[in-house]
Amino acid sequence: MSSDRLRRIIILILAASSACAVAAQAQTGDLFVDLDDLNLRKTTAHYALAGTVSDAKLDEFSRCLEYIYAEYAKGFAELIRGEDKGRRRAKRSDTPDPFRVVILATRDEYQAFVRPYFGETAEFSAGLYVHVAKLLVISAHGSMDDTYDTLFHESFHQFLHRYVPFAPIWIHEGLATHYGTAQATRRGLVFKQPERRFYRIVTMVSEAKDLIPLNELMTQSSQEFQSGKLHAGGTIDHRTLSYAQSYTLCMYMLNDDAGREHLQNYLRALALAKSPAQATRVTNEHFPKQTLNAMVPGWLALAKR
Repeated sequence: MSSDRLRRIIILILAASSACAVAAQAQTGDLFVDLDDLNLRKTTAHYALAGTVSDAKLDEFSRCLEYIYAEYAKGFAELIRGEDKGRRRAKRSDTPDPFRVVILATRDEYQAFVRPYFGETAEFSAGLYVHVAKLLVISAHGSMDDTYDTLFHESFHQFLHRYVPFAPIWIHEGLATHYGTAQATRRGLVFKQPERRFYRIVTMVSEAKDLIPLNELMTQSSQEFQSGKLHAGGTIDHRTLSYAQSYTLCMYMLNDDAGREHLQNYLRALALAKSPAQATRVTNEHFPKQTLNAMVPGWLALAKR
């Protein structure tokens, strides 16, 4: 890439950062309008990609995004069909808007792009779904395995936000962590071993009798989910435990026929919620105290395996 070309791309990224700041304040914005040369370098059946990585890498990322989309769609087929029916009833195009993705080659480019949204908290991230702009931004500066972990995790947030816009954070992070364990191969995706560290954390904190009550876990706000409170004698922070419980609880349901059906019914009902308050009511209806109490023994047994 020529130095002039690189300078122009950096200028465009910085311009897009300004657009991010406006979008974050106004809760609106179309960043692709401001990306000029970065617009639509690659399109697939479900994604529109831009960025500063090479054409070869963008092709590879786009192919793997279609692989993971197929995995998402297996569990959300009814919701996707429902959207298609709604589009036809409204006499709109049957082709949904593509999911928008920007993949940046260097850490500096990524930081310049996302910092207006997330400030210093973005310093330790390698990818973010900017929900106010419906845009996924990924840094490809690390190993390909790490990049795919981030890509598949964050793109699930993008996917779920479209079909279940008021899904609570526990289901977002629990399922996104599951999909983040997918590994890209030339023939598609394979799922790696589960995140065993999360199982160990749940077991350890359970033995310390300091787990987050499941009804609280499922109704936490994002701020509460990220709390700095400590558990198990100060050995585990609340954020890590929230991730661990959310992930292992989702895995418990996904690995049981009745649990999987319950989870699907819950997501189907959540998709109809029109506000966070309605989503909380749906959660309480599908996971009353009696149901949660009945789940605990099997969930903790799975964590100990």
